[in-house]
Amino acid sequence: TNNWTFMNSGDVITAGVGYGAHYNSAFTNDTVVSISGNLNTGDITLNTAMTSSGWNLIGNPYSCTVDWTAGITRTNVYGAIYLWNPVSGNYGYYVDGTSVNGQTQYIAPMQGFFVHGTAATGSVAFTNASKSTAPSYFRNAEINQLIRLSVKDQQGKSDETVIRIKDDATTNFDGELDAYKLLSGESFTPQLWSEY
Repeated sequence: TNNWTFMNSGDVITAGVGYGAHYNSAFTNDTVVSISGNLNTGDITLNTAMTSSGWNLIGNPYSCTVDWTAGITRTNVYGAIYLWNPVSGNYGYYVDGTSVNGQTQYIAPMQGFFVHGTAATGSVAFTNASKSTAPSYFRNAEINQLIRLSVKDQQGKSDETVIRIKDDATTNFDGELDAYKLLSGESFTPQLWSEY
């Protein structure tokens, strides 16, 4: 089911909830979107659910970068994060020290991202300890014992998948070690993934 809800000018946004924005390239005028309010600090908990097959669009509630691996408590949520990478035209993933399509553990200020819930109710709790001064942009991060496969078309659209060797992995999907493949909505963008 499509659970997207359209917003109107003047609607109130909620800290930590993910919002998507679509810009029609046919418009030639500049578009200004302004957000006002108090800066968030302290503990912020976001509830997750199993609607939309478990996918939850949440967001960094702070005006600074957060580190997905520090100061964040997940309840009934797998360990991977998924962010749209406009450069590759695909989703970037980060899970258990491994980057795919340039995504690291760092999430930009107010950046929306997907997580996958594992039960009817769950949560992601951010604390001030998750705040970071690290840069949050798409870049490569490598670890040992992995195979990285990538594909790129003539227009520069790309995708990649990673196969890792981990002693504590199983032959099934491991929510703390593996990431699901989110297909690009662009029909001609190359897609690459592995199956277990």
